[in-house]
Amino acid sequence: MSRGDTAQEATQELIIELNEISQLVNKIPDIIYLLDQAGEISWVSDAVKELGYEPEGIVGRNILEVICPLDKEKAAYRINERRTGKRSTRNLELRFLRKNAAVQAELECVLECPSFIVSAQGIYSSGELEVKTFHGTLGSARDITQYKKRYKEIERKQKLLNSSKKLNSFSGRVLSDSEMEKRELSQNMHDELGSLSVGLNTALQLIEQAIKERNYNEAHYSIQRAKTFLKEALKNCKKIVYNLNPYKLEIVGLHSVLNNFFIDIAETTGIRIKFKHNLKGRRPHYKAAICLYRIAQEAVSNAILHGVAKNINVRLCIISNLLCFFLVDDGRGFVVKKVLDEDGSLKMGIKGMTERVAFLGGDFTITSSPGRGTEIALYVSDWE
Repeated sequence: MSRGDTAQEATQELIIELNEISQLVNKIPDIIYLLDQAGEISWVSDAVKELGYEPEGIVGRNILEVICPLDKEKAAYRINERRTGKRSTRNLELRFLRKNAAVQAELECVLECPSFIVSAQGIYSSGELEVKTFHGTLGSARDITQYKKRYKEIERKQKLLNSSKKLNSFSGRVLSDSEMEKRELSQNMHDELGSLSVGLNTALQLIEQAIKERNYNEAHYSIQRAKTFLKEALKNCKKIVYNLNPYKLEIVGLHSVLNNFFIDIAETTGIRIKFKHNLKGRRPHYKAAICLYRIAQEAVSNAILHGVAKNINVRLCIISNLLCFFLVDDGRGFVVKKVLDEDGSLKMGIKGMTERVAFLGGDFTITSSPGRGTEIALYVSDWE
């Protein structure tokens, strides 16, 4: 008797046994199936009707014909493994095709095919010299489609919850930043106006004294000095207010406002700042623009105050439809993890930048090490 005849007999015997207990098996919600040596379906329980098939109508078809095209390679690999007697299959996730499913593209297949957890065991008999002969496969498939939907819904709600927590954290940070900015504005305006008051008072006293002495040339000179002093003080006050809310963002655009900011910083500190930009004529919406402006302020401030940088290179551009901002300085650098584990203004600055980018749904990275400067990169998809 040939090996093929032996396998066929073994399969037929198992089919008879399955038929004898079919009433019990058909009460099981899982699909119970029997495959022959070639992977063709020899017997299947009534649970297969959930896929639109009649048991007698699917017998004789290869199991791969009813598996989603995306999973055929994985299924074929496992079937071939059982032929060599290597191992059984446990908890393998496969997507099955419904009867007459219109699978026109891989995406449709992923959306339409229900998911199953498959477990299977090869059927073998021992021949001469204890060589195992493969006769077929007995397996079960449990529909987990609804479970996966519920799991994805739980995941979605968890992400929303995490997003809400991040948003609350960001909102708290914004409120904290707002209070800090108010205090800074108050202090700066107090200092500037105090200086203005002292300067003007001194100038008026000199003017009064010169007029009393009928020294009109000196009085005229003191008036000119007072006008110059007043103009410079008002210019500084306007700069303080402008840095808090750069109204020109909506007029000339982010790149122009950043360029002016970098020029002012360079003139004030002597730091060399090289700024390159190419937005291809496109303009970020105000939310993205103001966030990036604040991040640029914080990054440059950190580079100067903490990094003691002498050169800063900044690039604003579009890559694969992402708005990208890069900043590299030659400062003294730092250990990022150590700074983030400690309390301090640098940590708060980095956290603020991270939260602003998260608020835009973007990605933010900072790379630094002692003696090697600092690199900042951020990518934003929702910016127009």
